[in-house]
Amino acid sequence: PNGERIATGSADDTLRLWDAKTGQLLMTLEAGNDYDVTAVRFSPDGKRIVMESVDPRSANSDLMLFDLARSMFEWVTRSDAPDVTPSWSPDGREIAFSSKRASRYETYTKAIGEPTPDRLRPGPEGDRYVEHWTVDGALVQTVMRNGLWRAPLAEGSTPTLIRETDRAERLLAEVSPDGRSIAYTSFEFGPPEVYVEPVARSGARNRYKVSTQGGAEPHWRQDGLEL
Repeated sequence: PNGERIATGSADDTLRLWDAKTGQLLMTLEAGNDYDVTAVRFSPDGKRIVMESVDPRSANSDLMLFDLARSMFEWVTRSDAPDVTPSWSPDGREIAFSSKRASRYETYTKAIGEPTPDRLRPGPEGDRYVEHWTVDGALVQTVMRNGLWRAPLAEGSTPTLIRETDRAERLLAEVSPDGRSIAYTSFEFGPPEVYVEPVARSGARNRYKVSTQGGAEPHWRQDGLEL
């Protein structure tokens, strides 16, 4: 999260930590369950990592946590429904995620280290996939065949549309630390590419293509100066 380390998952239950500057492999960690590991996210303080853990036999996904200080894996969710797309709250006390526990994917939050039930959160209509929990307390979510939305969690708040799309795909987006820009993945011209543009909607949009030969899943460094 601070530009020193990058965490990646794989299809062999292995979590890998890399030096962001040199590309050197720092640590290899095996969850020991033969599950695929994906959607890896550092906590804000860099001490824990949350990830999707997919059972290759059932294709069902739950969320797993790795504590770097204790070198320990533990389950965050265990349900018959797929739990996907985890994102940390700014204070590191909760994780937002999407789950299909009814007829569509909806948004939930889970307090870490507390025996409280998952909390269903309101948002735009449609299949909702969590992309990012912003520093000012809003959930950025992709709604399939609709667009990218910003949904504040404060009671009575109204979601706002950031970017429209009629495609059935996630934008894999993340807002910059200062809240002004958003990096996302676009498939509209063929292979996926990463773009950055202002969060505020306007008639004349300025967006910048960051990747050059394909790219996806952008993440900001904590100072907002690097992706």
